[in-house]
Amino acid sequence: MAISGLRLNLPLFKFSVGRLGASQRTWPELASETTVLEPGGERIFPPAIFLPGDLEKIRGYSPWRKQKTELELINGGKREVTPSVVHRLKDASIVGPTVYKGASRYAVGYEQQDSWLLDSESAADRRESVNLVTSWSGSRWFGCLLLDDYAREIMPADPENNLGMRSKDYIHDAQYRDVLGLGELPIARNVRARNLNVFFCTSTYKAEQYRQLRERLQPVLEDGRSANPVFIGRGTDGERREVGNASELEVKLREWGFDILSPSELTVDEIVRRTAGSRLVMGVEGSHLSHAVFTMAEGGTMVTLQPPSRIAMPYKEFTDVMDMRYALLIGDESGEDMFTVDLDALERLLGLCRF
Repeated sequence: MAISGLRLNLPLFKFSVGRLGASQRTWPELASETTVLEPGGERIFPPAIFLPGDLEKIRGYSPWRKQKTELELINGGKREVTPSVVHRLKDASIVGPTVYKGASRYAVGYEQQDSWLLDSESAADRRESVNLVTSWSGSRWFGCLLLDDYAREIMPADPENNLGMRSKDYIHDAQYRDVLGLGELPIARNVRARNLNVFFCTSTYKAEQYRQLRERLQPVLEDGRSANPVFIGRGTDGERREVGNASELEVKLREWGFDILSPSELTVDEIVRRTAGSRLVMGVEGSHLSHAVFTMAEGGTMVTLQPPSRIAMPYKEFTDVMDMRYALLIGDESGEDMFTVDLDALERLLGLCRF
């Protein structure tokens, strides 16, 4: 339906009518078919490396993570892993940032929410099969883009049917796509899919994709490998997690032989070459650490400096399935969104890492 050069957002209209008396359904409930890619079950994982008594400093956790999960990741041992699956939705739509299916909708992309009217040029693109490879988290955080969405792109047997949704404007995305050979990802604007495939996969399943992506960088890595430990600076993007004694920390890191990187000031090619083969990568917990996941050495160690009020362990999930080691140091609170690093404690922790 066209209104003065505009089109009615029919999926939103159908959703609004259909939801009267109906509740939002989950992805599994919406699926006409669910394929198990890897069964879940109990797995045994190694503990993180940390100093005695350090966990007593913890005051809170990331709002996007669960305390139980984080403590299991830190302490190691048995952990229940959910199955990795792909849900197939029949006759679903993607309009702007939203996936619609009947009286349910999910905002996946990162942009302004639903509008009733669309540009007249936004005629529906009808597809028989679509692989949705953008995740809610990947459209919002750079680390999730590399660890979740890039892995999704090479999962399907029919990657020519891959579609993405709008993400934040990541400055390094296009360069990574080029060096990893992913090509430009088509972005869905107004799509009607007879079959919409949505992937939900754990790190245990994505380990194979991680290995493939690391392998794609080998031609670049052959030009040179770093013998130095690397510290990746957080920069000013994202939520504020400031190290109060950053200047003292930087002086000490240089004494210890660290190469200190500021990714926002570097190209992907420069980042890759300076992190390639590093046995130890360290930084404040955050998305910037993902710059090293495809380049750090086999069996290497990732060290995260953690604000005591915002513990988050997503990279432990990565190191667990890649046979790498993970260490963490809990900082000391020193103000709102700020913490300090005990340099003596950090030196003791690095001694345990034996890099």
